[in-house]
Amino acid sequence: MLRKIISFLFLPLGCILVAIYPIINFWSYNWEEVFSQELLLIFSIAIAGSGVLFLLFFGIFRKKYKAILATQIFLIMFVAFDWFFSENSLLEQIFQDVAIDYSFLRRTVLCTFWISLFSIFIFFTNKTKIGLRVIINIINIFFLVLIILSFIKIANNFSYSQKQNNNKIFKFQCKNSIGYKPDIYYIILDMHAREDVYKWVYNYKSEFTKELKKRKFHLLGSSCCNYAHTSLSIPSSLSMDYLDLKNNDKYSPSKQICKSQLLKLLKKNGYKIINISSNSGFTTSLKIADYELNRPFLAPGEFSHQLFQKTFFLLVLNEKLINFIFNSSLNFVNEKRRCIAVQLKYLKQTKSIIKQSPLFVFCHLLCPHPIYIFSKKNEGNKYPFDLEKRKVFVNETKNIDKKIISTIDTILKKYDNKPIIILQSDHGPGMSNYPYFFGKTSTQTKTTIKEKMSILNAIYLPTEGEKLFYKSITPVNTFRLILNFYFGTKLKILKDRCYWSTESDYKNLYELSSDFINSINLEKTIKNELKEMKKQNKKYKFDFFNQKFNIYL
Repeated sequence: MLRKIISFLFLPLGCILVAIYPIINFWSYNWEEVFSQELLLIFSIAIAGSGVLFLLFFGIFRKKYKAILATQIFLIMFVAFDWFFSENSLLEQIFQDVAIDYSFLRRTVLCTFWISLFSIFIFFTNKTKIGLRVIINIINIFFLVLIILSFIKIANNFSYSQKQNNNKIFKFQCKNSIGYKPDIYYIILDMHAREDVYKWVYNYKSEFTKELKKRKFHLLGSSCCNYAHTSLSIPSSLSMDYLDLKNNDKYSPSKQICKSQLLKLLKKNGYKIINISSNSGFTTSLKIADYELNRPFLAPGEFSHQLFQKTFFLLVLNEKLINFIFNSSLNFVNEKRRCIAVQLKYLKQTKSIIKQSPLFVFCHLLCPHPIYIFSKKNEGNKYPFDLEKRKVFVNETKNIDKKIISTIDTILKKYDNKPIIILQSDHGPGMSNYPYFFGKTSTQTKTTIKEKMSILNAIYLPTEGEKLFYKSITPVNTFRLILNFYFGTKLKILKDRCYWSTESDYKNLYELSSDFINSINLEKTIKNELKEMKKQNKKYKFDFFNQKFNIYL
């Protein structure tokens, strides 16, 4: 009797096993990145989805075994899609040198193939008269074994990680008469330009740096980013090192941050890590953080995003639509406006909310980066990089700068012992590369490179530390200098390197020196480039030079 009950339950359980295996397998490779709440959400969706599919096929076939097998086949093909569609797939190798729209061809071929193959399986399942129970049991046992092996891998990874962490304990020593471990605020203003870039590229003389200097911030006026893109720049800064992108298809910003040398070192020395969630991309949640502020309980994060892209959805949905589903709400302007307001509120209140000390507070503010939230009637959001919308970008900058100054004033009032506050942009705007943002290819100009690679870098320190910093420092060395000076570490100061890459291929890096970037004279370079662009302007139907560039002529 017990055997029959187990057999009866094991058959439909196979649908769930097939549905959850890809999640568990992906988890085994990315186990440091995912939150238990996110896993709960994904597992619930997978189990509910397999149940709905089973009921759907049962309604079609009116036979339990046929419905189970059809559900399993559908799920296997659905989640195995990445094997066909990956960058190293057979089709990729065949068509990589063909001068056609390969992306469209690949999607068309794969969609036709997928539907045809599934139709054949369904036809066979419907017409067959052989017993399907044995086939279902084989599939069930196969996936059960795979799940067990994945759990063993997760357990081994966790055990190895614990041993590694226990072997790398370094105790801080408070130096230079500071006498305490200061709270550290690391605030990223996404796409905030440097003062000289605002002056020459945007015709805007910012008062922001003056206000920061009044509050005893040390301004590093020649600072450049190490990488031109957020998903490389922030992980590199938190790791205090350059990224190893040899196997760049496996690179994950969330995983890189989980391995962050800085955050692990701080945690081992009593710091509590707080992430004030951006609700966008990999800074939605940091697995290594002790506290997550502003993050919805069941919000999908980077893990869900990457898993979603490995399924059949990547074929039928455009990748931008997938990003939209995970990174936006239907009213994305209002949602971002709400998120920025809540992040600023938490920055002001973190010291009061988290009663422990010392704290490391990380906050990635997606501002003045589009989507624009301070503009009237959402001006500029339809084409956020259009040259004609530069004034909107400047307006966005003015508004967020005012709010940051107010936030800093509130933070400083809460401390008797001064904290460390690092205010940086991950990269600059890069809007001067006009042909790219109209969907055309172009050569990157010197103006684009300087605009994109030059960053805001302002640091508030308790005592004397500002003497350490040189104006052209890059983010990989920021925390190395701070830890060496205040806590007695002996971290090597790295050579300042800057890596340029394009939007379409951001992992293909070209090394530049910060000296080269800072040597670009924007006033002269812009004038020369505008003359060249005027010659090329005949191929465009509209003339935007007289509207925005006449300030330089």
